[in-house]
Amino acid sequence: MKFFIILVLFLSSSYNTILGQVTISGNEKIKLKPAKMLGIDTAEYKFTYDVQFVKDTLNRDILVSGRTLLLVGKHSSVYVDYYAALSDSIYAESVRDGMSIMDAMNKSSNVKGKKFRETVVMNYPNQGEALVQDYFGGAFRRYIDKTCGQTWSLTDETMEILGYECRKAKCDFRGRSYVAWYTDEIPVHYGPFLFGGLPGLIVRLESDDKEYRFNLIGIDKVRTPFLVEIYDGRGVEVLSRDDFRYLKQYYNENAAAGVLNNASGVKLELTSEQEKELEKRLNRPRPYNPIEKE
Repeated sequence: MKFFIILVLFLSSSYNTILGQVTISGNEKIKLKPAKMLGIDTAEYKFTYDVQFVKDTLNRDILVSGRTLLLVGKHSSVYVDYYAALSDSIYAESVRDGMSIMDAMNKSSNVKGKKFRETVVMNYPNQGEALVQDYFGGAFRRYIDKTCGQTWSLTDETMEILGYECRKAKCDFRGRSYVAWYTDEIPVHYGPFLFGGLPGLIVRLESDDKEYRFNLIGIDKVRTPFLVEIYDGRGVEVLSRDDFRYLKQYYNENAAAGVLNNASGVKLELTSEQEKELEKRLNRPRPYNPIEKE
């Protein structure tokens, strides 16, 4: 009998980024607008991965642990942080049950544990492409990745994982070398992050330098398929991949710039002394070790 760790169903039938835009200025009341969403696909499968990665290469023994969710539809897949999806699910369900938007936001904000920031939509907007989106520097930003495929070297080596016979594959991808274990017993050609294109689901993925590790822990066939959406409203900036990666590193190293000059609709009115104190607290060196090194 195959071993399953069944993913606990979220409250809502949609796992998406749906928070409205907030404007705070002086004594004005908080204004909330409905979020514009972009429908991707109808999810039929949910796969949960544990993720471990080295955030600071000067402290390689310290691993950051998180959990991510892969939602697979007929034509596309969406890879997102598990707890970000759970938070948005709680928000959507709370609003649907009649809770005020502000109370729903407060309730959903109690969900902790978000570690993997980027949302990755595979085979969107076209087959073989990927939409990558993240929130940093006070705004949602995205790019379309048209060269995201991997060239895999398949081997005859096998291993049983979660009760499935898995086969080993290797690839080099954007500055790192990887070993993947996949099973053709699950006919889904996706995996974590941008990885996929193998003859079955990626069950385990690890970089040779041990800085990124993904392990499948949950498998669930959706009983009632649901629409998967991502945020597509005010402030979404479409960039090139190079500009996206440059800005992400810049705002990581200059956090105060993102707080004081954001494009999210939140306006902060601070005195010059408050700005100096904020910059002092935020502009401390931050480790940065992206999964893609080139």
